[in-house]
Amino acid sequence: MKTSQLRKVLSLVLSLAMVLVLGACSSQSYPNQNVTVIVPKGAGGPTDTAARTLVKCAEGLDDKLHFVCENVTGASGVTGMAQGAGAKADGYTLSMVVAELNIMSNMQSYNCPVTIDDYRFISVIFTIPMMLCVRTDSSYADVYDFVDKLEASTRIGNSGTYGMGDLAFIAAAEGWGKQFTSVPYADGDAAAITALVAENPEVDAVVVCPSSTLDAQIQAGEIKVLASFGKGSAYDAPVVSALTGEYAVDIDFTTYCALAAPKDTPDDVYDYLVEVFSKATTDAQYVSTMEDLFITAASINGGDAKDYFSQQYAFYRDLLKSLGVE
Repeated sequence: MKTSQLRKVLSLVLSLAMVLVLGACSSQSYPNQNVTVIVPKGAGGPTDTAARTLVKCAEGLDDKLHFVCENVTGASGVTGMAQGAGAKADGYTLSMVVAELNIMSNMQSYNCPVTIDDYRFISVIFTIPMMLCVRTDSSYADVYDFVDKLEASTRIGNSGTYGMGDLAFIAAAEGWGKQFTSVPYADGDAAAITALVAENPEVDAVVVCPSSTLDAQIQAGEIKVLASFGKGSAYDAPVVSALTGEYAVDIDFTTYCALAAPKDTPDDVYDYLVEVFSKATTDAQYVSTMEDLFITAASINGGDAKDYFSQQYAFYRDLLKSLGVE
């Protein structure tokens, strides 16, 4: 063999060896820079607090991990979620994906630019059941009294038309054979709660997520929780999914959030992230912080996380279809 041919053969062998080495070590070299986590909700809210607490716990599991949370708000979270889904699939941009995606991506009129198929889900990190709340000084003694008095003119506040709270009460009212007036607040749960506790309240009740804001109003004696429309609550409501007899409604409205990577993220990087966050979501610090916010910490990981979102997608598809919403 000539020297030139030998050099070509050796070069090919070395190139192949480098490819094999890099392929075998890619997960070991990841991460080697900061990982951005896009949070599609505002700073200081439950989603933001959960994300920042979780990544801090994850950093404690591997010295190589360093996260930077970036709040990208707008369009009920779609702006941030779409940005995360369209990021380079190298594991250095992750997204918090919120429950509203399963509603908006099922509405043709919304023309949602992103769906659950645009992600590889790493971990569902929390769940929060929707709560029915009224003023403490209202005439409603309990949820049964509330249902008895519910009529078309009763004003029910929520965080937006066809949002989680609005849909929860639509489903409940349909089960009770009742009508009501929906009052949406584009600024979210906090705005709905403020309207309820105002000196001249704009609404008779609200359906919202429990949060530190909600708890503050409860501790101040301004509102009380009548019922939970979801299962597995971290908040000890007086009536938690115990609607029985003529009041029974078979519904489970629980908002949730997951950490996800773009859909083409390499298997080794994805598997590494699943392993890390499977541990971080069960970390005592994370769980206790969520409990303080009356949020149920979850740890649904890898393929199970994708299955969870897929099941929820099907649930809202069928619900919206039954309501005639397109």
